[in-house]
Parts: sequence; structure tokens; C-alpha cells
Amino acid sequence: MAENADEKFDLSKTTNAFKECIIDKEEKKVTMDEYIDAYSELYKFLGMMGSVFSFVASDVNEKLKILRAFRQSDHKSHYETVESMVQYETDSKVIKDPGNGCRTLLRLHRALLFIMRLFEDTAKAETHDKMSHIAHTAYTDTLAHHHTWLVRKAVGLAVYTLPSRSGLLHKMGETSEDETEQKVKALVKVMREVHGRVQGVYEQNDILQLP
Repeated sequence: MAENADEKFDLSKTTNAFKECIIDKEEKKVTMDEYIDAYSELYKFLGMMGSVFSFVASDVNEKLKILRAFRQSDHKSHYETVESMVQYETDSKVIKDPGNGCRTLLRLHRALLFIMRLFEDTAKAETHDKMSHIAHTAYTDTLAHHHTWLVRKAVGLAVYTLPSRSGLLHKMGETSEDETEQKVKALVKVMREVHGRVQGVYEQNDILQLP
């Protein structure tokens, strides 16, 4: 597990981390170091969810390690931003190689959509709404498209171990439920900006369906 797996998830810290991902307000480039840092904060949330999404947490941890290794390699200058990474791996013709940066980031990108949807649906749900339904719907509409039947079946059963919506919001913040909801919505807003930028880069280069 990652070193920060047992640290407390902090909504405000995570929001600020995602804000730091975007540089150059004109081109809105996504910096790799800040993206890794922001995702490391989300990893704490996944750890907080217990065994329900442990397979997601494990995959996220593995992919973050790979990206960190690229940023410490002899080619680290090519991995400063998402844009420079895509350009470098395309020009080097390694875009479809196993374990490359683009394929690794794509897995995180897909998981980010799920986490973003989960946060968004939790924040706008009613107090009596069941987290099992909220989480399963968010998963089915996003990450499930990239998983095998066995994994989808396991998630369908595991979501019933989730705490109540109020219980989850309490875990996510130490303030009132209403204030936590507002903080979650603020996080979703900045996550959506980062996700949209990465989505655009991958669409422009026709690599959203990398194997």
C-alpha cells in the first residue's frame, strides 16, 4: 500500500492539490507532479472506503508508482506535463507499449471519472438515499465499462458494506453535513476541470482506447 494510505482524507487539501494541476491559464496544461500529488490525496479516500473499492485503490497505487518512476527517470523532462508525455510517447512510437505513461495515466483518468461521479452524486443525494445505490450507479455508469464480469459482480455485492450517506460524509469532514456537501461540490468542480483537460488531450491524439 502507499505510504499515505492510512492518513486522513482532507477535502480542502485535495481541492487545492487539484487546483495546482493546471498551469498556464491560456493552454491549461496539466502538470504530472501535481496530478500525482492530487491523486495521492484521493487514494486516502479510497483507503477510507475499506474493502469495497480495494481493487481500485490497489490499481491506483500501482499506477502512481509507475508515473513517479517516469518522473525520476532519465527521460523525466518529457513527463513534466500530460501534454509533453503524450507528445514524447507518440513521437517515440511507444504509445501502445505496456506500462508506458499514456496507458498508465489512462487507467487513472478512468478511475477519476468514477470518483468524481461518486462525490457528485453523494453531495446532491437526499439524506435517506442509500450509499449502496449511489456507489453502484456511479460505478456502473463509469468504471464498470472497463472491468470484467467477475469484478463488476464483486462490486455489486461489496457496495452493501458501505456506511450510510451521513456516515460517509462524516468520515469526509469534521464539520456539519451541509458544509461537507459544499466542500465536496467544490472538489468536484476542480476535478472536472482537470479531467476535462486530460480528456481533451487524449481525444485530440485519439488514444482514449489504448489497450
